[in-house]
Amino acid sequence: MNKKAVELSLNFLVTLIIAIVIFGFGVAFVYNIAAGAGGIKDLTTEDIDNQIAELKCARAERICLDRDNINLKPNKLEVIGLKILNIDETSEQFDITTALTKYVNKDNQQEPIPSGTPIDILPAQRTEFIEINTANTFGIGFELGDSAPAGTYVIDIDVQAGGGDYDKTHKIYLSVE
Repeated sequence: MNKKAVELSLNFLVTLIIAIVIFGFGVAFVYNIAAGAGGIKDLTTEDIDNQIAELKCARAERICLDRDNINLKPNKLEVIGLKILNIDETSEQFDITTALTKYVNKDNQQEPIPSGTPIDILPAQRTEFIEINTANTFGIGFELGDSAPAGTYVIDIDVQAGGGDYDKTHKIYLSVE
């Protein structure tokens, strides 16, 4: 038997095995990238809002807003995240009330709230049950119609549990240009 021929076939087999292993790693790499891209695509706006609220509200605050200033544009929905941490000794039912309380015109003069102001608060009132030592995040949406006067609108968010105030009133400032 020819010694060079055996050596050549062994080199070929080793090269073939290495090529198959590298090809397998390449297929696994492409599969992992494709699977990760699908995960990002499947995220909902609610998931993203919850993650942002978690970043902003990482402290042990009982009530936390992910932001308190919003620039509203006509016919565009803006959503904030409200995180409530129940550190009471019992599970509680929380009443959340959101109301437009003040209007400041573009010249920084407080005026009565314009009648028929087309700012929709979604939802304006809700009730949520939260277990002991649990934090839940809720969304509150604001949508501006076409005819709202320019200025700043102040929204108060009151949270009550067990018939009493759970925390101070939180304010959101909606700027309309």
